[in-house]
Amino acid sequence: MGDFLDFNEDFRLNIDPIKFSITTCTKICDALDNDDDSCLIANHTQEHADEIMEIDVVAQKEEYLEILELNLGRIEEEEEYELCGRVIKWINKLKEDGKN
Repeated sequence: MGDFLDFNEDFRLNIDPIKFSITTCTKICDALDNDDDSCLIANHTQEHADEIMEIDVVAQKEEYLEILELNLGRIEEEEEYELCGRVIKWINKLKEDGKN
């Protein structure tokens, strides 16, 4: 069986970082609203050599706070105010829940 992925070859994901942050925060807030333990952020399929590779970006509940904090600045810069409100609400709730 061959290597799953040869990182010596060019492998790029063409992702707009702003759109990715908006999507990430939206999906995590939705997951928190639904009390989900994980959420699929993105799925990418790419042909590599003779194989089709599928890459999933999944966030786990224990990562939600850190991910929201890391992406808040970018969505603020994009003036996504409704989403900012949701993110800030969940950041505060997750921090409060972590104290108990």
